Amino acid sequence: LAHVVPLVSGIVGDVRRSVGERVEKGDLLAVLSSRELAEARSAYVGAWERRELSTAAFEREARLRERQITSEQEYLEAKQALAESEIDLRAAAQSLQTLGVGQRELQRIVEDPDSGALTRYEIRAPIAGTIIDKHITLGEKVGDDATLFTIADVSTVWIDLDVPQKDLDVVRAGLTVEIEVTGANPEVADGVIGFVSPVIDEQTRTALARVELPNEDGRWRPGLFVVASVVTQSAELPVLVPRDAVQTLGDESIVFTVDGEGFRGAEVTLGRADRDRIEVLTGLQPGQEIVVAGAFDLKAKLVTSSLSGHAGHGH
Repeated sequence: LAHVVPLVSGIVGDVRRSVGERVEKGDLLAVLSSRELAEARSAYVGAWERRELSTAAFEREARLRERQITSEQEYLEAKQALAESEIDLRAAAQSLQTLGVGQRELQRIVEDPDSGALTRYEIRAPIAGTIIDKHITLGEKVGDDATLFTIADVSTVWIDLDVPQKDLDVVRAGLTVEIEVTGANPEVADGVIGFVSPVIDEQTRTALARVELPNEDGRWRPGLFVVASVVTQSAELPVLVPRDAVQTLGDESIVFTVDGEGFRGAEVTLGRADRDRIEVLTGLQPGQEIVVAGAFDLKAKLVTSSLSGHAGHGH
């Protein structure tokens, strides 16, 4: 995010860009007419001309000194005047450079000091991005502390995660994260934690973990609320089923399997789990066909039917 602030005050003479437009670094945004800048440029032109005169005078005195026509005192005075003029010129140049005037423009000023460029101050984009805010109008006077444009580069975004205190022992830089934003157009992306803050927020008792995501298409908008799933451990398991497939009957966990033309409730022993899936230790074979969608309805029918509600005998 870049807040574009002029280095001089002036009157707005031209506005080239508006909110919502994409700009590249160095693009012209607006032009000011600045008396402050004109005075600094005039001072530079005057210093440059004095340096030229001092140079000519010193070279003349040097030639005369070689021919023993002038005195040593006059030669040293000319040399000192040249040194002082060069100091003044460097100071004037540095004053302009602090106002954003480059070396090429300095040369153009002395080549054509009578042009209208003395008062012209160009405001250019410091970064590539999209203009998201604008406070500049043609003809208004602006100060050197006014934010005229705000440019946002959202080609890369930061995901700032609030990590609860209880999870700080396992959440660390380098772990893979699945980022999800819900809504009308849900989005999911994978990233890697690049930074975990060593400081805990006293109010929320959470620490900041940051993920950097590419966002060339602009789908990740700054300000969106997201939820992150951090992969703290990964393993290959023989039997893994969706959470919706597992139902509870009393103290037993069951998964409905396809049994001929019907369904059978198989008692299972469960192991590790993540947000979406559960490991099955016993009760199912790898590759066995199970019911996922509608498993809860089958459980309800099993409980209310005249047949036994035991997990191993419901058909």
